[in-house]
Amino acid sequence: MSRAFGSVQSVMMDVAEGEDEEEASTMHHGGNPDEGVKRTTSLLPSSGDQRHKSPSPRTWNERAHVIARHLLAPIDGITLSLFRIAFAYVLFLQAGIWSGLVYKIYRSHGFLLPYPMFGWVPPPPVMLGHLEQLGLSLLPIPIALGYYTRTACALLFVCFTHLFIICESNHNNHYILFCYALAMAPFTRMDANLSVDALLYHKRHPKAPPRRIARYNLFLWQVMFSIPYT
Repeated sequence: MSRAFGSVQSVMMDVAEGEDEEEASTMHHGGNPDEGVKRTTSLLPSSGDQRHKSPSPRTWNERAHVIARHLLAPIDGITLSLFRIAFAYVLFLQAGIWSGLVYKIYRSHGFLLPYPMFGWVPPPPVMLGHLEQLGLSLLPIPIALGYYTRTACALLFVCFTHLFIICESNHNNHYILFCYALAMAPFTRMDANLSVDALLYHKRHPKAPPRRIARYNLFLWQVMFSIPYT
């Protein structure tokens, strides 16, 4: 028993002597006795380090890549194709509303009110005016069928815009929207589905998968029609 007590006492004395030597060494080198405690506690994780760090904000280049991937992602074009058919029907009705426009222009005997900055645009000759009037009635048909859709939209834009800007008395905000829409139509894939062009494409490429369009095609039309109606 006394032998065990003596061994425990010797171990405690060795530990005390080791602590005294460490403290003396620290004081000899001009250090602080609490430096060891601080050094030990500094190794422990702080509450700030334990919190989840928020990711750094993306750069403008990375954001541009994300937007580009989103706009170029392939989507089903059936929605835009249905819109193409409805839009062509509205244009066909508009041709009926403008059925007497050319006669009205020539009945004015040259008394016209041109739009600002468009006074240099002359009224069409008689034959050209009737051809443009005929184009307003016929060109919506291939647009609805999806046959040479882009070419038909470009020609209809020329006919419609020319007759519209001749005289400001024919002003209507919806007509301006038609001009913008027809100008943008040749640059979008409105004929990817439900069209003669799509049938001819699959006839030439029978093993090709269903045609899809980039998301920006639909996005441009959404922006076009949301601006005047919001």
